[in-house]
Amino acid sequence: MLNVLVQGKLTGDPRKRTAANGNPYTTGLLAVDTANGSILCGLIAFDQAGERLAELHKGEALAVTGEGKLTTWEKGGEQHMGLSVTAAEVLSVYVGRKRRNKATAAQDDHARAVA
Repeated sequence: MLNVLVQGKLTGDPRKRTAANGNPYTTGLLAVDTANGSILCGLIAFDQAGERLAELHKGEALAVTGEGKLTTWEKGGEQHMGLSVTAAEVLSVYVGRKRRNKATAAQDDHARAVA
């Protein structure tokens, strides 16, 4: 198993989907800059990670951890390399800000209840 941490920008809006067994999941494509240019990283996320990925939009920066698999394909006679990741965790500024705002609201509610 290849455990990875990748950071990049979404090349498009993630897409919510439903598997044949009825389970929801989300897919996305991440452009990851490297010393040799950028590579595309295909994402698939389930459960809470899938819900977090689905909240994001094209151009947003994020970090993803999970199980990775190297991929190759040919396009226009050129060989391309990429990475597919089954995301265990998805983190973006948007998600971090949302969590922080929720925690702050809960603290404010607690402070009002105690006062």
